[in-house]
Amino acid sequence: MSEKRSASILVADDLAGQRLILEMLLSVDGYQVTTVEDGKAALDCLKDNTPDLAILDVKMPYLT
Repeated sequence: MSEKRSASILVADDLAGQRLILEMLLSVDGYQVTTVEDGKAALDCLKDNTPDLAILDVKMPYLT
């Protein structure tokens, strides 16, 4: 029997409250959530990891 892997999601938003809400909602459903606060941090994260999905804020500091 193969083990089911949970999908990984990158959440990039400069508003801490938005990141927290998305992380809580998605984690409850079993997703592995990584949060970052700006575009530069998102790119740095993508160097080491390839998420299954990225949720990105359109207007963020650095690289918007």
